[in-house]
Amino acid sequence: MRLRCLALLLSVALAGCASQQWIPPTTPHGRLCVEECQLAENRCTGRLQMTIANCANNVETELHAYNDPNIDSEMACADSAYDGQAGTGCQQQHRQCFVGCGGVIQ
Repeated sequence: MRLRCLALLLSVALAGCASQQWIPPTTPHGRLCVEECQLAENRCTGRLQMTIANCANNVETELHAYNDPNIDSEMACADSAYDGQAGTGCQQQHRQCFVGCGGVIQ
């Protein structure tokens, strides 16, 4: 289930960038800055994934008595996390950081 959740997160992240061209800065400082942006996005996404996993564990614990195979707590938690725009926030921060480093998104 966790792999399916991770695949969902990655597909949503990649779907937003599929039609865009990201042109990195040409200066050494700009390239280093972009690497730092990527690390920050990875940390943000990691926190989101941890939040989803913790939510799923809590939901499974609370719903254990129901033993309903139709309940997919990870997907419900992922939906809830994205309803709050957390994943979009990570992507938006990365875009702003990339452009702030001198990169161009077309």
